[in-house]
Amino acid sequence: MNLTPRYQRRSAQVKLTAMIDVVFLLIIFFMTVSQIDREVREELPLPNALFGQEVLDQEGRLVINVNKDGGVIVAKKARELSALQELLEQQLSVRGGSDELVCVLRIHQQTPFPEVQSLLGCLARSGVWQIRFSVVEESL
Repeated sequence: MNLTPRYQRRSAQVKLTAMIDVVFLLIIFFMTVSQIDREVREELPLPNALFGQEVLDQEGRLVINVNKDGGVIVAKKARELSALQELLEQQLSVRGGSDELVCVLRIHQQTPFPEVQSLLGCLARSGVWQIRFSVVEESL
């Protein structure tokens, strides 16, 4: 007569090595993404607004910074309007149309309006129609 149990009990083991690797890669990914997001933003005092809407989606956007003198900065590089228009047309062709490209304008609060108007004209000539303005919520 066989007295040993038919099924042997095995202890449950969790292999943590793969999970630690995945968590480590996620940490590296989010650190890199946050660094890239900081690089496209210049330190500008933005205009105040009473109303606004926070936008969380960041895919398909191009951040354009305008300093106090009206200089255009994209990805930490100063650009003339003609070079900006070429960049916009290139981005539109890569992304497949004006519906796919959103331009986020971060304009210094003391930039003269004619400078902003010429930038908006450049965006319109390029075919960019989805434009968002970055503002700071004004406290009442």
